[in-house]
Amino acid sequence: PIFSHLIISLKGLWTIRAFERQAYFENLFHKTLNTHTATWFLYLSTLRWFLFRSDILFVFFFTLTAWIAVGTNRKSAPPSVSRQDIRACRASGCHCLFDGSLWVQKVNERLI
Repeated sequence: PIFSHLIISLKGLWTIRAFERQAYFENLFHKTLNTHTATWFLYLSTLRWFLFRSDILFVFFFTLTAWIAVGTNRKSAPPSVSRQDIRACRASGCHCLFDGSLWVQKVNERLI
C-alpha cells in the first residue's frame, strides 16, 4: 500500500496542492508508512527467528554426524604420520592438507 499511495500522490500532486490537501495526504502517508513498517518488522523478526532455529538444528545435525563418523571409523592414521611429523609440519609453516597420502607426502617433503 505504501508504494501505490506514493505513486498516486505524486501523480496528483498538482491537484493536491491546488485544493490545499497536503496535510490530509501527509497524515494518510504516515498511517500507511506505519502499517508498512510494522508489517516489514514482523516479517524480518519472523525470518530471523526461523533462520536462528534452523541454524541451531543444522549445527546439532552436523555435530552429531561428525561424532558418528569419527566414532564409527575403524581405521587409524597411517603409521608414517605421527604427532612429531604434524608438529614439524606446523612449525615449518606448512599448510597441512588433510588428504591422507597427499598430506603424508607434504609432511615427508618438509622433513627431508
